[in-house]
Amino acid sequence: MTRLTAPYNFVPLNDTVVRPDWADKVSMDVPFKDALCGSFDIEITAETPLIVGGRTNAPPEGKDAPSHKERANLFGQDVIPGTSMKGMLRAVVEIATFGRIAPRMDNRRFAVRDLQNAALYTHHMTEMFRPRSRAGWLTLDRTTGAWHLRPCDYSVVRQTTLEALHAARSKGARPLNLGKGKTGSHEKYKAWGTASLDISFTPDAWQARDDWARGRILSRADDVGRGATPGRIVFTGQPQDRDKRGAKRTEFLFHSAAEETLPVPEAARDDFEHIHRDPNTGTPLNEWAYWRPHLLKGEAVPVFYLPDEAGKGIRAMGLAMMFRLANRHSTHDLARQSGDGPDFADLLFGFVAEKGGDRGPALRGRVQIEPAHQTHPGQREGRKKEILLAPKPGYYPAYVAQTHLKTGTPPNAPEVAESTYRSAGKDRPYNAYTTYMDDDARIRGWKRYPVSRNVRTSPPPTLKEGRVVKDASQKVYNTFEPHGPGTRFRARMHLHNLKREELGALVWAITFGGRSDTHRHSLGMAKPLGYGCVKVSIDMASVDIDSVDGEIWDETNAETLFRDCMVAFQAYMNERTPTPWAETSQIRHLLAMADPDHGDALVQDSTLGIMAGPQPFQDAKKAGLVLPPVISEPPGWPKQTPPPRIVEPGERGPGTGNRTARRSAAPAPKATRRGVVDGDPVEVLSIDGNEAQVRFPDGTIEFLDADEIEDLT
Repeated sequence: MTRLTAPYNFVPLNDTVVRPDWADKVSMDVPFKDALCGSFDIEITAETPLIVGGRTNAPPEGKDAPSHKERANLFGQDVIPGTSMKGMLRAVVEIATFGRIAPRMDNRRFAVRDLQNAALYTHHMTEMFRPRSRAGWLTLDRTTGAWHLRPCDYSVVRQTTLEALHAARSKGARPLNLGKGKTGSHEKYKAWGTASLDISFTPDAWQARDDWARGRILSRADDVGRGATPGRIVFTGQPQDRDKRGAKRTEFLFHSAAEETLPVPEAARDDFEHIHRDPNTGTPLNEWAYWRPHLLKGEAVPVFYLPDEAGKGIRAMGLAMMFRLANRHSTHDLARQSGDGPDFADLLFGFVAEKGGDRGPALRGRVQIEPAHQTHPGQREGRKKEILLAPKPGYYPAYVAQTHLKTGTPPNAPEVAESTYRSAGKDRPYNAYTTYMDDDARIRGWKRYPVSRNVRTSPPPTLKEGRVVKDASQKVYNTFEPHGPGTRFRARMHLHNLKREELGALVWAITFGGRSDTHRHSLGMAKPLGYGCVKVSIDMASVDIDSVDGEIWDETNAETLFRDCMVAFQAYMNERTPTPWAETSQIRHLLAMADPDHGDALVQDSTLGIMAGPQPFQDAKKAGLVLPPVISEPPGWPKQTPPPRIVEPGERGPGTGNRTARRSAAPAPKATRRGVVDGDPVEVLSIDGNEAQVRFPDGTIEFLDADEIEDLT
């Protein structure tokens, strides 16, 4: 059975951002009346090999060798940078506190050339085997900086015909091969050399001639080199060798340019620049890197374009007949959440001012983490060699929330429903994916790598057909020497002017709500391969915290403070979420992906498998598959891992911080009676002998002795 698998998954996106009520009162100088300041140590223990990278050493120029990632090092000692741990904890805080996702992600706008999705792409580019794209010459007005396009006609010409012509014109020259795979247009122009690109021919009518380009409605070039119509050769890229089935075997002849030029709209120009530049660096990609200098020098550049709805303007442009289309929406457009202003993570860890942002001026973080120094070496690990390629967020079956799902498909292989689109007067079927083109599209959520105790190896480079590339370049690999399992680090964490709810959020993120013994964080590089599964715990003996009113917490009472703060945090979140916070889909998915037992089961089921090469991804789209969620259990999952025990039935402790004993994993029953405990009104949910289950106003459920309840009615 075809499946869509990935080493990552998503915590569903929260609809509403929780903005703390005290957000506009946070200060580094003026303390809250209940402010907490101090520090404590956290211990990080590697349970799978851990590589937190320092400098990357690239191979020497011209040498085909992998890059090497060094360990992070400070004054000759192995460390984990404080920024790495801050990023690890902040990612958990952002999810657990229902934070904003847009400021945490790059605003990427992808382009699509998806032959598996007719409604998304091919419907825009072709109509009944006839290309919709037109041709033209792009020019720059060097006075105004505006772009203009002079439309022209085009015909296709066989590569073998051009090769024969080149051989006849360039006696003694090296034989030309225009059909070699992985060749860009600039390489073809270089191979053509100084021979003239201008050529005469006879353009045939647009029709489906079956002798070549079978079945496609095109204008084919006849009498090449002898006809009466002057044209100019235009090369485009060669994705694969032309002897492969379905491969490109033709180039283009542009001819008969119009007298008038069309202005290129700013939107079309921006889209063109966007899809032809590296999204991270902004530098032009290969084809545009070749043509852009020609444009800047005042030369005309051959392009293809789609006309607008009126047929008189320009909707989109590219450098090939089937060029990539810029999606209508960016990742930020799909990060739809209500609520503005700084969230918990902003207030704890700080943020920089952003132009046009709604979080206000920059804020310095009130939680600081020192570098973690190694305290105990673990197992010795040799040098590893892996491919550490990043996933592609443009792959919508995984990254975009799918709302049109087919019923009855298995949970581990969900599919989108089939729908129809109108083309050439007929309703045609297609897999109804929601994509970055749709106005109602939404990103899948917070991306995370489920932790497991199982380390995998990266799949080898493959061709489109799935065959391993035996002579693949070594530059696709990275080498590194990870810390072995059992390696321990220790870091000091400093707090300044935190409210109890904020410290509770931080402690919950460090321990996953008191689950340090069972749940794990993911840290460092190679997380898709299972590296970086770490246990993080708080050393209670190191706690040194005080409040502005003079109260002090150390190893004797720190556990009580942390538990009280987590209770205050959960009570605050219960007030701000429509369902009990612990039962929300966000918390259930977050805990599931932090549970190595669950991650090991996913590895065993191959759910976290890395699909290698383009073919599996294309097959998954063709089959209408969707990346399945990491869990499908009902609310309350995982029931086998209850929140931390605070007090036993009948036990009492100082303050309301002890009211979190044995919370029910399932939704609590309706109240049968009401009463008062220590002055707080409570709902009595059940009484069994002398043991009563009560719910406090903050939503906390506790088991108490029944005789502790006053005014029982």
